[in-house]
Amino acid sequence: MAARYKTNRIFTDKLWQKDCPVLMEKGAFLYDTVKQLHLLQFKFCNLQSKVIESVHIEIEFPKTDHDVSAVPINYRYQEIHAAFHDRFGIQSPIYVIKKEVNEFQLTVKSVHFQDGSIWTGASPLIPLAAPDYLTSLGEYQETFIQEVHKMKDLNCMNLPTDREEFWYCACGTVNGKDETHCINCSIPKEAIFQLRDPDFLKARKQEADARQKLLEAEQEAERLKNLQTELENKKKRKKVLLRITAVCCSLVLLFGIGLLSVKVFYPEYRYDKAVSYMENRNYDNALQVFESLGDYKDSSKKLLETKYAYAGVLAENKDYDGALAYYNELNDSMDVGEEIDLVRYQLANDCVENGRYSDALKIYQDLADYKDCAKRIPETKYLLASASMESKDYTTAYRLYTELGDYKDVPERITEAKYLLANASIESKDYTTAYQLYTELGDYKDVPERITEAKYHYAGVLVDRGDYQEAVDLYKEIYNYKDSADLQKIANFKKAQKFFDQENYSECLFTLQKMFNSLKDIDGATELYNECKNKLWRQ
Repeated sequence: MAARYKTNRIFTDKLWQKDCPVLMEKGAFLYDTVKQLHLLQFKFCNLQSKVIESVHIEIEFPKTDHDVSAVPINYRYQEIHAAFHDRFGIQSPIYVIKKEVNEFQLTVKSVHFQDGSIWTGASPLIPLAAPDYLTSLGEYQETFIQEVHKMKDLNCMNLPTDREEFWYCACGTVNGKDETHCINCSIPKEAIFQLRDPDFLKARKQEADARQKLLEAEQEAERLKNLQTELENKKKRKKVLLRITAVCCSLVLLFGIGLLSVKVFYPEYRYDKAVSYMENRNYDNALQVFESLGDYKDSSKKLLETKYAYAGVLAENKDYDGALAYYNELNDSMDVGEEIDLVRYQLANDCVENGRYSDALKIYQDLADYKDCAKRIPETKYLLASASMESKDYTTAYRLYTELGDYKDVPERITEAKYLLANASIESKDYTTAYQLYTELGDYKDVPERITEAKYHYAGVLVDRGDYQEAVDLYKEIYNYKDSADLQKIANFKKAQKFFDQENYSECLFTLQKMFNSLKDIDGATELYNECKNKLWRQ
């Protein structure tokens, strides 16, 4: 049975961001032959001692004018239970609408640990600085590899390299800066780095060269002995060669007769056979023979005619990819532009019939002025948006509906897509998006109840970003919801701390005075108030 997943591209760069608790070791762009969808897979490694329970990532693709699949993807790895140096993610497919992925930007948004703590990030992961290469050792490269093998039999990928935040082992593994042994091959860091010493390698190479010279001397003695034996046997072989010469002359005569058949009679027979195949629409066999005949007679011309005819038959049988392959081959030799457009149009229609709306939409957009493609573009975009709604890809659905404007019942669908996207954003803890969408929805369905929760969480996001005044205003709007009243006081206190750090003591004191009765409820607030007054007095 054929494998379910076909590999389209492997991403070998290791991606990391300073202080990020996980390292992306490699990635792959695959095709699921069962679901007929493309997907991304990543292999992550836990770089620190706490057990990871879940990781939230965001994938962004380069934006183009007609690529509706360039929408950022948010994905969460759940129930990972990854301990120190454990790998995860390789068994988790992330399905994408894109048919090709050559580059992307990966951001680890948050990492949730078993102890309840959370790490958050906003910067995209970047490729790790490369290690030093073995070639930099010059003539001592082979000596270094031999010395490593004395410690452990492993495949040397690079020189051991220290990059401050991490270090590379000779086996290519990335280790944390505090690791004393390689997490892959267990070689001690101190021992493997000692092997880089040029004086040490020079001494080892001199020893190896001395042993090699001794071996070569022994081999030369053996060669001279064998040469003597060969001279003695040469006389015996001379008689045998005379007999072989006579046999070869006979074989040359027979070969000349055979060559005449191969160069003259057999090609003519095969040419006639290929023409017969072509006339009987047996194009597969005709192509094989004409290609093998090369420049014999008009075989090159016949080959083009056969490809053109075969492409037409493939298109009739709905093998559009096969037809396009032949037409594209012919494009430099024949005017087949009209045939290519027709087959692509038929392929797009077939994609729509089989639910491959994204592929169909791309073709219609490329053929915008061909036949009724201008009409089919919004129809297909509408179908793709509806399919995205069914698969709960509300981000894509909302984007497509927005592009469609007043088409059919799109205004109503935009509102529903926006509502579902807001709900999904709450579930994925993307409170910024949820708050913005709920605010735009007004009184739709149960939005007035849901927006209170969104405001509550979004205010927390604002606090984390340092936008304390905006957070205070939001907590004020939902003052009686959960612990908003207490969180408002804390946000005010953090705002005062920010003014203090900026040496804006008057604003700091003003903020603290407005919440004077609550200072005793917040750790450090009274101390900050007194210190701020002292600062102002000294000024």
